[in-house]
Amino acid sequence: QWGRQTSGSWLYRYRKVMDIMEDAERMVARLFAAFLQEPGRLPEDWRAGWDDLDNTGRAVRVADYIAGMTDRYARERHDALSGGRGWIV
Repeated sequence: QWGRQTSGSWLYRYRKVMDIMEDAERMVARLFAAFLQEPGRLPEDWRAGWDDLDNTGRAVRVADYIAGMTDRYARERHDALSGGRGWIV
């Protein structure tokens, strides 16, 4: 299905686009979990003051780091952290 109009805007549900979006969401979630569980994987400047942050502050720091990534860089980091297996262990 290409899309449908609701409340004056279009919702696109083209399967290929939805697959790409779902892959991206999984990749970001895996990056988030990996950096939160092992902050040593973050660049040194992003780890500064890590021990002084509470859990929320750490989550925000990781989210900010990921938000600043380009799509290509996020894919490269994900692939490097996953060892090319497509997921991070």
